[in-house]
Amino acid sequence: MPRLEETNEGYILQADIISSSYFMLSRWEEVIDTQLDIHLRVQGKNSIANKYNFLHRPIVNEYADLLWTLLVTSGYRGQRKLHQYQAFATPDETSPTNGLIGTQVLNT
Repeated sequence: MPRLEETNEGYILQADIISSSYFMLSRWEEVIDTQLDIHLRVQGKNSIANKYNFLHRPIVNEYADLLWTLLVTSGYRGQRKLHQYQAFATPDETSPTNGLIGTQVLNT
């Protein structure tokens, strides 16, 4: 988790959570990873998320919550839009005939 320091003037966040979120959402490391499995897919075990032990955490959501908390603590009075999510089973797109089921999350 990014390091957060409180000062007399406010807060200092020792991380660029906007760029980090973009990196995670764009899945950039999948473009540059050359260690693919037999189906030519990127392996989770090679990911930065696995290396730093957040593979199974919604890290971008955590960054968004952190940013919201900092904004509110700093005096922002706007309303946060709440989202509800549902999971829908979909076929694995790498091979429609392999019988694997993936998960797609849609914002409703």
